[in-house]
Amino acid sequence: MIENIAVAYPTDPLAIAGLWTALFLMLAIYSYPLWKENPVYRFAEHIFVATALAIGIVVTLTSLKNTAITPLMGGNYLLIVPILLGFCMYFLLIPKYRWGSRYPIAILVGSSLGLGIASNPLPSIVSQIISTVTPPKAGTAIWAMLPGSPTGDWFSFAFVAIGCVCATMYFLLRYPGEVNANAKEYTRDRLDDLLEWHRRDPVTDYERHRNAEIHRGQGNRNPLIDYPEWADRIDFSLGLGGA
Repeated sequence: MIENIAVAYPTDPLAIAGLWTALFLMLAIYSYPLWKENPVYRFAEHIFVATALAIGIVVTLTSLKNTAITPLMGGNYLLIVPILLGFCMYFLLIPKYRWGSRYPIAILVGSSLGLGIASNPLPSIVSQIISTVTPPKAGTAIWAMLPGSPTGDWFSFAFVAIGCVCATMYFLLRYPGEVNANAKEYTRDRLDDLLEWHRRDPVTDYERHRNAEIHRGQGNRNPLIDYPEWADRIDFSLGLGGA
């Protein structure tokens, strides 16, 4: 039998002020998706960034002291090597000596890749890829497309399929002659399937917004999101190098 556990309301003024402050900041953050960007949201955002930065600095310095400085002062002089490698990362900020950051980055990437592969790649990579691209079972209801549903294979499968279609059509348009240059990557007879999927899945406001944000950051955009009707006017077969 589960008994009700009553939690006493805090009486400490600082605890009460903390609860109300947390509630205000939470509502301020939610004001952005529920309304639009506003001064209250920016205030809460700046508070969050500043607090996270301060905590990160304190945690980093404390960890550096406990794991490097204190043992080094105690006679573990081998720690000089990782300390110097970590210091070399700051050369990224100096263009003239940026080459010095290559060594710690190479060691970090190499050791992380080696440890990741040695751990257990089958459940970590292969099994996840197989489960993601596995089509839904026969008879699966359409409502199962919702994430978290008991038979929710539809969501992952549709998400991956739509992403593959958009990415393939983008590269065929932007890099003609490169895709299928060895006559093995893609074939002409599959273009009809891509175009049919494109017609059945209209562009959403989310995709338009994402396309605009990518253009703001990278300077290029997917024209088939801005003008979906162009898909019926473009000869995508020209992008197949083996065609």
